[in-house]
Amino acid sequence: MIYINKYGISLRTAREKDAELILSFRNDEKNKRFISKTDADVDEQRLWLRKYEEKENQKIEFYFIATDEFGEDFATYRIYNMSPDYVEIGSWVSKPNYLNSLNPIKLDIAVKEYVFEELGYEELYFDVRRENKTVLRYHRLFGPEVIKENELDIYFKLTKNIFQKNRAQIFKRIK
Repeated sequence: MIYINKYGISLRTAREKDAELILSFRNDEKNKRFISKTDADVDEQRLWLRKYEEKENQKIEFYFIATDEFGEDFATYRIYNMSPDYVEIGSWVSKPNYLNSLNPIKLDIAVKEYVFEELGYEELYFDVRRENKTVLRYHRLFGPEVIKENELDIYFKLTKNIFQKNRAQIFKRIK
């Protein structure tokens, strides 16, 4: 199991016991508009998480649950499709009606730092649904390169250098 503590939040890798929590985030009416469809079957989610733990043990994918300073689980985030030169991040989904809007941003920054500083990647990839205007605006603050677009999604590449250059400015904006 991996634990990351940064910026007043904690990340831990997801386990079978998190199945209901994850489904409650992913199947929320507002959230599910912007993410891939998730089956609402808790047993299927548990099985999926059990298989995901095997990927974690092989260090090829990680699925995190984020917890705030009050012990409330508030979001998920994944690192996946890891190869020597390539990594993707995504499944960044917050708890419905979560009130601390800064913590999901801290989570995103902590995950990106983990990818660049701990895992040693020089670039990462992610995609955002076109309709998710707020998240698109936020991600564009980092200065990622658009690498592909389709009618549903915009695909980005963010380099370590660009991230490090823009991270301080983003922290100033959110505080």
